[in-house]
Amino acid sequence: MAIDNKYTILQTTVEELLTDGYLIHVVVSGNSMFPALRKGDFLEIKYVPIENLKTGDIILFRENSKYIVHRLISKHNYQGRLIITTKGDFFFLFYEYLLADDYKGKVIKYKREGMAHYTDINKHFNYIMAILSPVIFPFFVYIARLFVNMYHLKKNRGDSSFHSE
Repeated sequence: MAIDNKYTILQTTVEELLTDGYLIHVVVSGNSMFPALRKGDFLEIKYVPIENLKTGDIILFRENSKYIVHRLISKHNYQGRLIITTKGDFFFLFYEYLLADDYKGKVIKYKREGMAHYTDINKHFNYIMAILSPVIFPFFVYIARLFVNMYHLKKNRGDSSFHSE
């Protein structure tokens, strides 16, 4: 029970800091936003009104008791409520639908290997990733599987043109 209490306090603090205009810094712990964000990247997040968000922006939202950073795909009204669609860049078919209340802030900058990268500078890349990632990544997965299958086929046949080192 004490653990739940600590998480509740932490969530409340993070959300209050963001809505009060403070920046928060977090470290990426997963791979769902690869290649744009990588495990270990430092993110700078601030609250930006939802009306100012654009397709392709990388946003922070809360899902149950954890925070997630994914790319904004769309905003639309459904039965009088604002619904936000997000997706991790690495997941080509997995979309998440959130209520506006789940949105917490926007990633404005990330730091990798000591270099800072501003997300708004890459707005064309962000938009392209939001629109095309459902098409691009399945293609790359297909090509990778093709090469793996060819590798195993040649290895199993004992093809003389196959050289392992």
